Amino acid sequence: MNVPKGWKIKTKAKDVNLAPNKSATMTYLVEVPEDAAYYHAYDEPTITTSISYKYGSTKTSIKEELDGTIAVLPDVGLTLSPEDIVVNTADVKEEIPVTVTLKNYTEGKTTAKVALKVPENWGVHPKNATVSFNEKSEEKQVKVTLRPPKAIQNGEYQIKAAATVNGKTFDSTIQEISYDHIGTFYYQYPAVINTVAFELLKPASLKVGYIESGFDKVADYLSNAGLNITKLTAADLAEGDLSQYDTIVTGIRAYLSREDLKANNARLLEYVENGGHLVVQYHKPGDGWDALKTAPYPLTLGNPSIRWRVTDEKATVNVSKPESALFNYPNKITSDDWSNWVQERGLYFPMEWDERFETFISMADPNEEPFDGGILMAKYGNGTYLYTNLVLYRQIQGQVPGGYRIMTNLISYGAK
Repeated sequence: MNVPKGWKIKTKAKDVNLAPNKSATMTYLVEVPEDAAYYHAYDEPTITTSISYKYGSTKTSIKEELDGTIAVLPDVGLTLSPEDIVVNTADVKEEIPVTVTLKNYTEGKTTAKVALKVPENWGVHPKNATVSFNEKSEEKQVKVTLRPPKAIQNGEYQIKAAATVNGKTFDSTIQEISYDHIGTFYYQYPAVINTVAFELLKPASLKVGYIESGFDKVADYLSNAGLNITKLTAADLAEGDLSQYDTIVTGIRAYLSREDLKANNARLLEYVENGGHLVVQYHKPGDGWDALKTAPYPLTLGNPSIRWRVTDEKATVNVSKPESALFNYPNKITSDDWSNWVQERGLYFPMEWDERFETFISMADPNEEPFDGGILMAKYGNGTYLYTNLVLYRQIQGQVPGGYRIMTNLISYGAK
C-alpha cells in the first residue's frame, strides 16, 4: 500500500499463497493526518497499491489504483448563489439576495458558523448564522441580504464566504463531478461572488421575451442587472400574445435545442411584421437554420466555421454607422465597450445575406480580410429583425460591462 508522506498504514502487508483460480481480500487501515493536503483533481491518486507476484522463479510487480476516489476535503463546502452580481450604478438596488448552501463533509453531527465578508461600506444581514448538521453529506441553506452603497463606484468587487467548524475556518466551494463512466471527482475553488459595478442605462418600460436555448444564461444575467425579462415557454410561442413584448430575443443556437421555436418561427416573423423587434443570437449552419426561411430574408451562415470567425478578442472593431441608435440608445457605446472581451469576438459570421439587411460593424483577425456581418438588421413590415453572431453571451456571463451595454442597446432598438 502506497500513501502520501505523513499518512500511516495501520495494517502490515502480508504474503498470500493462492491456488489457481482463487482470490484473496486484504483490508488495510490507513490513518490520515490532521494536516493532510486537500484533494486536487489533477494530482496523482492519493493511495495506490503495489502488488508483487512470484511463481516458481518468475517474479513481477505492478502498481494499481484503487476503485473510486479517495479525497481529503474541507469539513464544510460553501456554494454561493448567484455566482456573479452586477450592480447598476444608474439604478442601485437597495437589497441583493444571496443564498449560501453549506454541505457537511465531516462524519456525523457538527455545527458551522457562516458569514459573508463584504467590501467597505456594504451592508450584510444577518452578519453571521449558525447551522447544525446531523449527518455526512447533509446540506443546509442560509439566506443573506446584501446592501451595496448608493454611491458605489464603477469597478470590481468580491463577496467572500467562510464557515467555522470546530475552531477551523473553511472558505471553499466543492463542486462534485460524478458520471458512471469516469467516477466521482471534486473541484475546489474559493467561495466568492464576483461582482462588477458599472452604468447600464435601459428604457424604463422595456419588456423583453427571451427564448432560452439551454446553451447560455443571458436571460438570468440580464434580469439580475435589472431588465424586465420573461422566459418564453413552448405554449407562449405556440399561442401566447407575443405583441406584449417590445423585443423578443433568442438564446444562442436556440433553433437547435427548441423544436417549438422552429415549429413557430412563422409566428415570430409575424410578430416582427406587426411591429415587434426580434434579436437572434449566433447559430451554426446545422442548428436547424434554413438560409431561405428562418430569417425574413435570405441569410446564410458561415461554413466551414473556422473560416468565418474572429478569434482575437482584442480585434479592432470599426463601427460603420456610429450615428445609429444601436450605438447611442440607451447607452453611448464607445471603444471602452469593446475592451476586455474574453475568448473571441464572433463565431459563424454570416457569409451571404439579402440586400435589405444593413451592416453596422466590421472586424478581422490579424492578416485576414474583415467581416462586416457581425450585426445585421432589416426592416420587415412594421418591425425590425436583428441577427448578431457576436459572442455577447460570453461577455455577459464573463461580467464584461461592454457586453451588457451593447446587448441592452441591441434589444432596446425602437423602444422609448
